[in-house]
Amino acid sequence: DVKEHPGGIKEHPGDVKEHPGGIKEHPGDVKEHPGDVEGHLSGVKGRRRGEKRHPVENEHKAQLSAFQAALVDLQDTLLPIQAHGLLSLAKLVTARDSETLACSSSLMVIFTENLRHTDSYVYLAAIDGLVALASTMPKDIIPLLCQEYVYYMSSPDDPSKEKGVSERVQHVLKLGEALVRVARALGDILLPHYYEILLSAIMVNMRSSDVAVRTSALSNLADVCGLLHWSFGRVQNEVLGGITHILQTDKEPAARQGALLVLKLLIKGLSQDAIQLLGGSLRDVYRLLKQVEATERDPLTQAHAQAALGELDSVMRAYLFPQETLTKKISILDPV
Repeated sequence: DVKEHPGGIKEHPGDVKEHPGGIKEHPGDVKEHPGDVEGHLSGVKGRRRGEKRHPVENEHKAQLSAFQAALVDLQDTLLPIQAHGLLSLAKLVTARDSETLACSSSLMVIFTENLRHTDSYVYLAAIDGLVALASTMPKDIIPLLCQEYVYYMSSPDDPSKEKGVSERVQHVLKLGEALVRVARALGDILLPHYYEILLSAIMVNMRSSDVAVRTSALSNLADVCGLLHWSFGRVQNEVLGGITHILQTDKEPAARQGALLVLKLLIKGLSQDAIQLLGGSLRDVYRLLKQVEATERDPLTQAHAQAALGELDSVMRAYLFPQETLTKKISILDPV
């Protein structure tokens, strides 16, 4: 049982106290930049939200900077205008606008808060903003985003909420989607520097009490490991341990199916390198898969176990019986 992951995020989100870079326990605690965002909104005070702008006010907005105009759009009640404001902020971050990057802490709060919006047009724009922010300032934003991803699974749901997928769970699922898109945006050059903290955050939520969060975390794990070409060095034992733990203890078929799918993709991705990299663990994986195939009652889960065994069988056959290639060499002698 892994107690602490290499990325620095402990098993329980509440144990995360402070990041070495000075990041506080929760992103909401980060104070805004001295150029307070509220100061940029002074030009729209006195107008009700959603009310038509007066021509004079439109003229005033035209005199604002692109950053200030985007903040004004965020105050509108019309969803397309709000989403346009978020997309404008994301584009400014990507363009490395100095005024925008000076308020990066405030932008982090703005984007994460808009993830809670029920309209996909708004929260997808917020995800775009988080991806742009993390790609531009990965050292500061990625630890904060991972911390946010883990933090929201530590607070209980409001008992007055209806049963089903809670707002908290929906927020965590959207943050997980943002993490995967951030990993994809980092590319092969930057991702190896941040994969440990990304995988650590994902593996913490693999132990969540909510099955939707566990299955989503397994999907995120497969995506990030695929982007790493299934080569994740020092944390491979922790990743494998987390997958096998779900197979051995989880009572939800959906979670076990997700774990088997990740295991199949892991074996397929590593191919013959799995024998060298996993070593003795490969024998334990084989025994576990055979046990699941023999004892599993859910037919779909059993099919996933058989697929993983088939992939492992293909790897072992290719290793033990390498395909021989026949070549014929033809030489032409020089005429006498």
